[in-house]
Amino acid sequence: MQYVLGTFNILDSYELTADEFFPSGVVAIAQSKEHPELLIEQIFCADKRVIPALHRTLLTGLDLDLKRENELAAVVNVERLRDGRIKLTTVSILYPSYASAAADGTFTLEPPRELNVGAGLPVIDTARLREADAKHEHHRQKALIAKSKAASSKPVETAYAPQRLMRVEKPVAVEMASTENDNPPVPATPEMEVRAAIPVVPIAVALPATEVAPTPEVAATPAEPQQPKVIAAAGSRNWQVYEPGRMPRGRLLSPGDIAGIAKSGPAGERIYLQGEFNVTASGSDRAVLRAPQRGFGTRTDKIRIIVQYPNGMNAPADGASVSRNARRPFQVMDIRESTGGQINVYVREVTTP
Repeated sequence: MQYVLGTFNILDSYELTADEFFPSGVVAIAQSKEHPELLIEQIFCADKRVIPALHRTLLTGLDLDLKRENELAAVVNVERLRDGRIKLTTVSILYPSYASAAADGTFTLEPPRELNVGAGLPVIDTARLREADAKHEHHRQKALIAKSKAASSKPVETAYAPQRLMRVEKPVAVEMASTENDNPPVPATPEMEVRAAIPVVPIAVALPATEVAPTPEVAATPAEPQQPKVIAAAGSRNWQVYEPGRMPRGRLLSPGDIAGIAKSGPAGERIYLQGEFNVTASGSDRAVLRAPQRGFGTRTDKIRIIVQYPNGMNAPADGASVSRNARRPFQVMDIRESTGGQINVYVREVTTP
């Protein structure tokens, strides 16, 4: 199996139909930024329900990064065009989730239920390719004119830099170990996700014995009095961070609203979390927060917020108070409800201080 790597700029995208080789999803035609004579028609196989999100995201001018580490795009067809360019038909074999800073919501790919082999490949015909070339050229000329007229107070590289399609990494579903004062469920086996083989080394940080954040399985050690708890920091800390109030639009929730969507999760919708919180555990790049109203039977007494911070930002200290409003909310990445009723909300810091 051959794979394609590099950065590609989207010329245009089209919805897949039942008459095509891949019957559901969107195909994006894109040009290599390193080798302009190379084109790909990248297949995004997805359920019809998320096609509107795909269309809002896969816009002309968007950069698509195909990397060896986490985005394997397999080549399933090669075509030499009359003008000398090479066009590859590629399809993701990992079925990740994506988001774009320029569009609302996220979308998740999934394997096709069936293939219409009789339709053959490639997907993009000559007429569509000419249309995509013309649309991309119009977009490029419009961007050049906008750059020349840009005000000095709005730097060109900020206002007109190409947007990128961002892969959304789902947090690992690892439950907490029980403590005497806070009754989370016993450790559960993480839900497996098919991903590229990347070595991950957890980083353990000693904390006071107040609360435990999700951590990979730890080898047993001899019992010691007042054994400290740990927070594990693993995975990428690189994602886009915005100025307060400048993040993409999304649904804004408070801690009391979380229980209502715990079973369904974010469901492809961009969700933010605001409210007042207390830090109950802290590591180098993440912290565990609780809403201060933790009386028995309240809507927030079983909700725990696990925050991860990007490169360049440190987690707040244990015992600190954290306040987030509509201008600086956390972005909700996942919500997991255990059989014991504990709700873990995985969020990211996405605004600058």
